[in-house]
Amino acid sequence: MQYEVEKRSKLKEKSEFERVKNYLDNNAEFLGKKEMKSYLYQKPTFLRIRLIAGENEALITEKVGEYTEVARPEKEYNLPISKINEFVSLKDREGYETCSLLHTTRYSYKLNGFKVELNEIDYLGLIVEIEAITENQKEIPTIEEKIKKIMKKLNLEELNPKEYQKMMDYMYSQTLKSISEHEFKL
Repeated sequence: MQYEVEKRSKLKEKSEFERVKNYLDNNAEFLGKKEMKSYLYQKPTFLRIRLIAGENEALITEKVGEYTEVARPEKEYNLPISKINEFVSLKDREGYETCSLLHTTRYSYKLNGFKVELNEIDYLGLIVEIEAITENQKEIPTIEEKIKKIMKKLNLEELNPKEYQKMMDYMYSQTLKSISEHEFKL
């Protein structure tokens, strides 16, 4: 089992986004810019189908737990785009009947061994995510502290996980549709 340890910051102004991006452009390894569509299921558990422009595979992420947890168990794997409709039908039979669609523009960096992502996300705004993956549950507190230090270095205020949960719940309330209403393509 792997765990994603993640902290977020919500930026109020585009100028804050540019400030952080400028710092990362000069002090971190740029991993790339991506245009993505994410199909987000809330129930029966969190499931995300992410389609990335220019890629032939979808990234599937399944998580359990709440946003308020420091690290949530997750399983992530790739699926050929040609198998998406078959996968969606299977998930529909398993009870995944509705999902939301979000568009994201993401700039990814590697800083001090951690992934830092600057995101422009429909309904959510400008979000910075700093994360690491571990298979060792005992490492979670150390990783969390290191992420907090990076946030301080970037002069970012941590987004309260309960507030993020409210943002996600609002987004779902505005965008949730039956899977038959989605096309599952870029």
